[in-house]
Amino acid sequence: MATQSHALLHAEPAGSGFRGQRHARLLLALVIVSGLGLGMSVYNMVAALPTAVLEPAGLSLWSGLALLAVVVLLGSLVGAIVATVKCRPRLTAIIALVLAVLLPPLATLIGVKFGVEAAWSSVNKQVTSLAEDTSSLMELLRRLSEWVGGP
Repeated sequence: MATQSHALLHAEPAGSGFRGQRHARLLLALVIVSGLGLGMSVYNMVAALPTAVLEPAGLSLWSGLALLAVVVLLGSLVGAIVATVKCRPRLTAIIALVLAVLLPPLATLIGVKFGVEAAWSSVNKQVTSLAEDTSSLMELLRRLSEWVGGP
């Protein structure tokens, strides 16, 4: 009876040789989703830096999401270590462990790289529009000085 209830509670039968595979697959999906979330939130956080003075709430939202993704990834790393010890076969658990170690720095670097490019583009657009506004102001001042009779 105990064997039947155990088999009903878990997807893998007790003697199947696929112990802990559901756990390992769940960890693998969690690592991938949280790694993508980390990269996206770092990108948006860096891209929002030029406007952070005007809208600090947007920056705090993305930094909070990045912190949440890091916490989930650390939990996934611990879970992947446990799954590597317990799972049979270990391939899925080892892939989750390797991704839990490599994905956070990789996602952070990619997010920073593309976020800096987006921030740079935003700053260039702002400076260009400011220069256009300044040139029209300079033209107005030149006409005004001609009208008044100045140099």
